[in-house]
Amino acid sequence: IAKEYYGDMMLWPILFDRNQKIIGSDPDKIKVGQILVVPAKEKLTAAQIQDAKQRAQPLPPAGSLYVAPPR
Repeated sequence: IAKEYYGDMMLWPILFDRNQKIIGSDPDKIKVGQILVVPAKEKLTAAQIQDAKQRAQPLPPAGSLYVAPPR
């Protein structure tokens, strides 16, 4: 959906944040027939886009070891 409306699939957290009450707690569980609100691309701030892209980073493949960088 993010790819279709924003041209960048890594912006899916923007859609999830805006529609979490409809979707629920799992962004992978959008159901057929749910009506989602899509915030206008031109109204997104640089900070919103950066935050979404950071949160959308893919997880490592199943079975691999992931070590988080130090904070």
